[in-house]
Amino acid sequence: MPAAFEWNPLRGKDYYYTRIVRDLTRKIGTGAYAAGTYLPYEAQLAKQYGVSAYTVRKALGLLEQRGYTKTPNGKGTMVLAPDQINTEQPLLDFTTKRDALTYLYSLQLMVLLSYPVAIYTAPQFCQDDLEQLAAHIQKAGIALTSLFQMISERLTLEPLQVIWRETSQVTEWGFYLAFYPQGADVIRQLNEITVRAYQSLRAGKSTDFAENLADSYRLILTSVQTYMAEKYKFTEALSVPDPKRDAFKDNFN
Repeated sequence: MPAAFEWNPLRGKDYYYTRIVRDLTRKIGTGAYAAGTYLPYEAQLAKQYGVSAYTVRKALGLLEQRGYTKTPNGKGTMVLAPDQINTEQPLLDFTTKRDALTYLYSLQLMVLLSYPVAIYTAPQFCQDDLEQLAAHIQKAGIALTSLFQMISERLTLEPLQVIWRETSQVTEWGFYLAFYPQGADVIRQLNEITVRAYQSLRAGKSTDFAENLADSYRLILTSVQTYMAEKYKFTEALSVPDPKRDAFKDNFN
């Protein structure tokens, strides 16, 4: 039997504790763990992720270092509200230019992948799926996460499925947008685009669905580029091209 397709842009860097940090960051960014609430205890997280307590402790330490949580003595790990977070910490912690550029190029790739992924999965959404998606995107948080999850469940074409999934893991750093000073406005714009993507999907307009899905990742890419360049003078961020809509129309009409 031939080996399954594998592709991992984080190979060699994807330690267990960093996976936990990414997952918890995603859940904080999307509101699954709301500000002022407590994360599960170390033992619960260790069982949930199938790792040792030491690995969980290391992950929680990094999460606190990045400013997403605090751990009062004996009271567990509390999620912090966005205005309590040191917004500089994520970039300072993420810091090497190579890693930052990897993130930006991954967002660029998600823009490019959005077209074939959307065209392939759109016909697989049934009426019940659309009603379920409508309920999800009306909730507080980042609506794109719900759309992404439902797309991923319907993307069965390898190697596209593997590349889409693995690239998205790199772009989970984009949830830090929720904590930027301009984050609220970016999330509002992002949610509006996601609603347009949903409306296109419901109307059976696959190309429009693809364009709006790509626009979602394009917005994150351009917003983060601007933030990096203006806030941290990381002008190399602007060297990552933004794939324009017109480049795809002839191929997907």
